[in-house]
Amino acid sequence: MIKLTALAVSFTIAAIASVHATELNRGTPTVVDGRTLELNGQRYVLNGIDAPDLAQTCTWGKKEIRCGLLSKTALMDLVAGAEVTCKSLGLTGSRPTVIGKCQAGGFDLGGNMVHTGWAVTAPGASDDYKRVQDKAKTAHRGFGAAVSSCRPTGATAPA
Repeated sequence: MIKLTALAVSFTIAAIASVHATELNRGTPTVVDGRTLELNGQRYVLNGIDAPDLAQTCTWGKKEIRCGLLSKTALMDLVAGAEVTCKSLGLTGSRPTVIGKCQAGGFDLGGNMVHTGWAVTAPGASDDYKRVQDKAKTAHRGFGAAVSSCRPTGATAPA
């Protein structure tokens, strides 16, 4: 009986997780940093991108700048006044973090962060994001105009 109950509980948890993964979460987010936002109590890391840690600084020309704060501000600009929708794509990390595909006003937030140059593609990112990153670099937007010390640690630097 105990084995049957444990099996039933496992199936119930799996069913709930499966349904949760396909649900859309909508609302007004709180931006945590340039790649993370919180929506209705759920924290999402934007799929396919990387951005500087909030406290990260970098050298831009001869100046030390707070590139983590710049990246966060860019994401704040993208979500300002728009309803944000996030879909869970799975979990990552030792402290499970939800990877999300999020949109604001119908526009992909990850793609737009790369387009503005305040985020870069993460390893394994889509070819679409890589093409957007190449265009951002060519146009000297965000990190595309900066020295390499502004790029997030572990991210793919634009070629």
